[in-house]
Amino acid sequence: LPNTHGGVHMCVCMLAFTTALHAFATPSRLGPRPAAPCVQNVAAVPIQRCRFTVAPVLQLASDSILTAQMRREMASEPRLADFAVTGGPQFVRHTAEDDPTKPLLLYLPGIELSGYSLHRQLPGLAEDFCVRWLAVPPDDRSSFEALREAVTREVEAEEGRPIYLLGESFGGVFALSVAQGADGKPPSSLAGVALVNPATSIGRSWPAQLPRLLDAVAALPPNLSDAAYFALATPIFAAISGDP
Repeated sequence: LPNTHGGVHMCVCMLAFTTALHAFATPSRLGPRPAAPCVQNVAAVPIQRCRFTVAPVLQLASDSILTAQMRREMASEPRLADFAVTGGPQFVRHTAEDDPTKPLLLYLPGIELSGYSLHRQLPGLAEDFCVRWLAVPPDDRSSFEALREAVTREVEAEEGRPIYLLGESFGGVFALSVAQGADGKPPSSLAGVALVNPATSIGRSWPAQLPRLLDAVAALPPNLSDAAYFALATPIFAAISGDP
């Protein structure tokens, strides 16, 4: 069967049917087995008995199959550390070479400042856009203004092709700041801005409590600090990264 939810459900239904049939024909449960199949004997089996025989097995089979599927998916998922960069803020290309016939989509991430939150969406977006994302090393301490200038330079360097900013969470504030421009005018190549859950009310949300935790992590010795950061950040960002 194909590796789809439909295939999983079909497997579960077939297993449940086989289990129920086996239960009807098991001497230890229902008495002596008839010499030949008999419609009357099957019909005479109480419905209540069927319910308690099949339901726990069906639930157990369903849980086992879904758990195995979730384990396979988690094993194939990239880690936050896989998106880490060194050397300073930079834009990472989804593909080695851009297709000049496609517009450019610049993804501005949230507080993890990597492409991790976008990775599940990349195959779909890459069908219509050349995708790049802003990535900042974990130990980089560039200011908001410095990062905004880096994004503005990336936009201005692609003069002549449509460019779209996709800002998520903290990146939504970046996108708005770049679109506004230093003189109140957006860059000429900027064709549009898309905001995904922008952090325009960050003071009233749970991430506002993170700076104290991140400061404590940063105060640890270098190797321990990096390990603690990724250990804390990966489950948080995995939970908030949406499915396509």
